[in-house]
Amino acid sequence: MVAVSTARPAWQDVRGQRTFTSIVRSPAPGALWFGAEGPDGNETAVHTEAVLASPAEHYAMWAERFGADPAAWDWCRFGENIVVSGFDENNLRIGDIVRIGEAVFRVTSPRIPCFKFAWRMDQPDSVLGPMIESGHVGFYLAVETPGRVAAGDSATTECPDPSAITVGDLSRLLVARDAEPQALREPLANRWLGGQARGMLAKRIAGLEDLARLKTGRWSGWRPFRLAKLREEAQDIASFTLTPLDDVPLAPPLAGQFLTVRLGNGDDAPVHSWTLSDHDDALQRYRLTVKRLAGGEGSALLHEIGARGGTVWARPPAGRFTLKRDGFMRVVLISAGIGVTPMLAMLKAHRERQDSPPPLVWIHQTRSGETHAFAATGRDAALCHVFYSAPREDDAGHEPGRLTPDRLREILAPAYKTAPFGREIELEGIFSDIYICGPAPFEAMVRDALAAMGVPPGQVRSESFVPGAADAAPSIARAQVDFGGTVAEWTQDANLSLLELAEAAGLALAFGCRSGSCGACESTLVSGRVEHSPSPAMPLAADRVLLCCARPASDVAIAFD
Repeated sequence: MVAVSTARPAWQDVRGQRTFTSIVRSPAPGALWFGAEGPDGNETAVHTEAVLASPAEHYAMWAERFGADPAAWDWCRFGENIVVSGFDENNLRIGDIVRIGEAVFRVTSPRIPCFKFAWRMDQPDSVLGPMIESGHVGFYLAVETPGRVAAGDSATTECPDPSAITVGDLSRLLVARDAEPQALREPLANRWLGGQARGMLAKRIAGLEDLARLKTGRWSGWRPFRLAKLREEAQDIASFTLTPLDDVPLAPPLAGQFLTVRLGNGDDAPVHSWTLSDHDDALQRYRLTVKRLAGGEGSALLHEIGARGGTVWARPPAGRFTLKRDGFMRVVLISAGIGVTPMLAMLKAHRERQDSPPPLVWIHQTRSGETHAFAATGRDAALCHVFYSAPREDDAGHEPGRLTPDRLREILAPAYKTAPFGREIELEGIFSDIYICGPAPFEAMVRDALAAMGVPPGQVRSESFVPGAADAAPSIARAQVDFGGTVAEWTQDANLSLLELAEAAGLALAFGCRSGSCGACESTLVSGRVEHSPSPAMPLAADRVLLCCARPASDVAIAFD
């Protein structure tokens, strides 16, 4: 044993950001009593783990690696409670017993350092990745037997389970870009695994499973489905099921994605996109919830086909407006009218998280109970605010009037509690992951109100907003494009997408979003190379192209599905 320390959290200026942290510590002059909650007088800021330990050898190693002066680093500089010599995280395993002085500890997880650690070391945040990958970042301990611990005490280890993952391997696994969900699930079976690491694994699994959904069961071109009306949800709003006419598994959507549907088998049949209103891992069919719009040819035709159990054709699920299921900030769903549909899928996907999900708030606006689709589901949300702009006499469970900027501030501005690393902490209301779906004026009002509150723009997502959709600069000056026998010349000056070029050549092609989201214009790249800008919202095979966001990088030939 080299040193022990204790500390209470305090507000620190960390690179201009006011941060509540207990990372600033100094060695204790004598022995400390380590109880179930760690050393007496100690308190963590956000972590659940009782005791943090670091090998003394790390000080010289990291000082040399970063060209720092080790003399400037006192013991416990890294924010640990115990500095111990002779330990290596690449040999130490989760569940190992560590005896120091009178106390007995259990190894629970690696330390995953954050920006506060880099600040404490006087290093840029870029050092954190290599440190985590090395595994030499320290480890957390749970107190098995309380006792006094002091500098100079001997430290020994026992390994009850040699098959358990090492601290170093778990550190690398938690941040590995190519990790498989099953590899992440295996450490979860270790009953000694700490709460922070358990939560991090669950969040990574959710993120990787969503990524896998984008690569599973996808098909090219149009696929036939039987459309059937499921039930009436509200005035002029009904849910429909789409069941494939073949036995091939379906592509699982991310919560918030949509289907692009062709309402007929001919090339001139109407094409529309509607959001999927359900989320299910054991997927047998898709569900759409669609409002019959006055003068809306597509919605009226869908209702007509669904009433008689007809056939429609669809592309795989697509879209960038999707729930981030591995975050720790509060989830805020803000919808109006038929904008309820993606929120239903997001609510269900949020509840299916394997970790302790952050709180969720749903704010919905509609005309009355008559037009309120899925009213029972919305009111069953953790915290739901419903606004009826023209309520009927028998309507209940709502706020009269429309959502206003002032009311939005009242709902969202207060601080809330969440547990990002196991311990419950309080965050300002502006730090939320916010999703908006509704008519354009409603979205504009909400975005302006959020901006006035100080909500960072990157935390706000909406159905109509496609981030990074600006066109990239072309890499060639001109190219010949062969659209199945119709040849057109593309020039850098005009900088048309392949869809726009085809239309200029007199071709009438199917399209939906014109932003790389819906997949309606997916075609075959027979020869040549293309560049997509913006990037497609779904993975594409090497011989596939989205005409609406593609430009030639050489002479190309295109074949239509």
